[in-house]
Amino acid sequence: MKKSVVVTIFIILILFFINFVLAESISEDLHLNIQTTNATGGIETGTFDFIFNISNSSNCSELSNVIYSNSSTLTTDIRGIISHYLPNVTLDYDVQYYLCYYRDGVLQDSSKIARTPYTFRARNITLSGVEIDQNLDMGAYNITTTDTGFFGWLGSLASRVTKLFVVDIDYSGQINGTGNITTLGNITAEYIGIGVSTPSQRLDVIGGIQFGDTSDAEAGVIRWTGTEFQAYNGTDWNAFGIYGGGSLWSLAGSDIYYSLGKVGIGIAAPQNELNVVGEANITGNLTVGGNITFEGALTAGNISGSGAVLNEQTSSINPTLVPSKGADTYGLGYGSESLHLIAGSVDMLEITSSLITGKGNITASGYNITADYIGVGTTTPSQRLHVEGNANVTGSVIMKLMNITVLQNGDVNVW
Repeated sequence: MKKSVVVTIFIILILFFINFVLAESISEDLHLNIQTTNATGGIETGTFDFIFNISNSSNCSELSNVIYSNSSTLTTDIRGIISHYLPNVTLDYDVQYYLCYYRDGVLQDSSKIARTPYTFRARNITLSGVEIDQNLDMGAYNITTTDTGFFGWLGSLASRVTKLFVVDIDYSGQINGTGNITTLGNITAEYIGIGVSTPSQRLDVIGGIQFGDTSDAEAGVIRWTGTEFQAYNGTDWNAFGIYGGGSLWSLAGSDIYYSLGKVGIGIAAPQNELNVVGEANITGNLTVGGNITFEGALTAGNISGSGAVLNEQTSSINPTLVPSKGADTYGLGYGSESLHLIAGSVDMLEITSSLITGKGNITASGYNITADYIGVGTTTPSQRLHVEGNANVTGSVIMKLMNITVLQNGDVNVW
């Protein structure tokens, strides 16, 4: 009986001293997340013997100051992290406490603990307890993922984002895309290229531009009404381009005109009101109120005028000065060394430097015909009057006789 009482008293004393040592505590659990690393900071994985001491002294080697201790054999995950709860850690935090962490009998770290959130350095953490209170600066690093979560779904911003709500975008490179840009606001830039990545003008378009109609009357606006291009000059809408108005041409009804200078076709410095360098094809009528000066030949159909005009003959004769008369041609033409008289489209008279040859009769009523030599029936008269053939004289023949020769065949030569 006495022995039983002594044992009981001894047990009571042991409990008393244990409670005296732990008198400062209340029942709480302390959760630890620790990543095991080597001396160079590399991750170590495996199973280790851990000792966790809580002391009120930074000198973890003084066991008299240790108020809590826990020993556990734990295995890390592939990231070298252990997640461990220290049970029944009862601290009132009225003094500064320190957590001393041993791995396989070697002190690894001594950290202050308090009743405030604390952080630790780790290569991999969970975000369930992370409270964001400032900007996240990742430096030159990226956020990566393995096909799950938000960033796994997001992928490439250029191919996965369907809507982007922003106030301002500042960028220094290029924005490339294959879709459309739709905006209710303005797009402003130093240079805008459509179909070209390096625009050389304020608006550089490779391809066509399609205009529509508008009623917004602002100076400089261009529109297509469905029948013509128009530009607003601040007061009126004016057609322009090939339609006149806004270009150098002016519009009068459905007609255009230009009265500010000369017009050149094929020439940059026209010398006349209309200066054409090259050929001109006119299928209608050409009316000229003044003179026409030709520096070369002219090819045309029927030409009429109050003076002499030029036409082309169907014979080998070059163009002639003619007045037209129905389907016939009358006038003067010229050959290589001859002048021709055209009547009824017939070459009636040819004049060379030494000979006049004609078709038909020559009537000189009231006038004389004089020549050095006159040939009748011959183009090469050898006498003053040379008749090849018979002569019929109904009037008088007056001759100044010099020589008369009667030939055997009855012909008479007089000279």
